[in-house]
Amino acid sequence: MNKTIDGLTIVGNKHWIEIVYDVPDWNKENEGNEDNEEECFYYEGQQYFLSEIVRSEDEETYKKFGIEIHGVMGHTYFSGILVELHETGEAVRVYRFYQ
Repeated sequence: MNKTIDGLTIVGNKHWIEIVYDVPDWNKENEGNEDNEEECFYYEGQQYFLSEIVRSEDEETYKKFGIEIHGVMGHTYFSGILVELHETGEAVRVYRFYQ
């Protein structure tokens, strides 16, 4: 998918990406403790932790693109990623956006 509506472009392949567990850099001093592991996924060679994703409730914008988005993470003021969480909570779909 590569679609632009009202100046917003969203790019993604709609493939599910498995959620895995890892210790984030900010918690490395306690790496031996399983309680420090967090849910994360890898997208385009970058690791993203779900705790870094901000919940999105802007359903109307994304319905225009035919996708359901649950979270967003900005890389810049005009770009970032959009995340759809699978109903099982075990995978995500990730899209890049930019204006």
